[in-house]
Amino acid sequence: MFLLVSLLALGQMAEKSDAPPPQEIPQTARQVLVPTCLVFQGPDKSPLAKIWLLPSWVANAEPEQVANGLTLAELETGQTLGWLEVIKPLKDFRAREIPAGIYGLRLVAQPSSDDHNDTAPGPHFALLIPAGEPDWKATKSLEDVFKLGIRVVDKHPAVLLLHPGGKTLEKGTPVDPKILSLESGLKALVWPQKIQTATLAAMLEIRLVLVGHSIAVKAP
Repeated sequence: MFLLVSLLALGQMAEKSDAPPPQEIPQTARQVLVPTCLVFQGPDKSPLAKIWLLPSWVANAEPEQVANGLTLAELETGQTLGWLEVIKPLKDFRAREIPAGIYGLRLVAQPSSDDHNDTAPGPHFALLIPAGEPDWKATKSLEDVFKLGIRVVDKHPAVLLLHPGGKTLEKGTPVDPKILSLESGLKALVWPQKIQTATLAAMLEIRLVLVGHSIAVKAP
């Protein structure tokens, strides 16, 4: 049963669903995932993708940073964020097709280099890896995550932009997911995500870009 929680937004919709997580996700993860997944729908209202999230993501931040507002920069890179089911082929931020299937999502920050600079609004991405990775609890280095990712897509892993515009949310902020139109034709699935530090927890608005691609990529 789908629970409608947002209105049509330029052809896309966001819903919550009580659909159970796929068997491809490790059992130890399925036991702790958020009970409802996020559903991304296309213009014909058919589901394009589903995302099962971990209840909280980890940040390295002092109380003062939390008070001033968390950003993606404080999140611990290399951690598992959740799992993505691509139902109908999507394109990643590099405008490459992601085949239908189940994938793990790991947080990465792209290195500063001539190839990367000014190619995206921010450096943080959800990188797709094989879904059944058994040591999903372990934080991995960028090199290790990259190696896992090229098992999904050759040469360069598939990546989805985490747009940097999300802000720390106040208590009582509506928690329904939505679709948000951003600059350069980007559209993001937006939801509030619990962020856990060593001493505090906060809610951060996450903007995962599912439509659109880097300005450095020629239009397909």
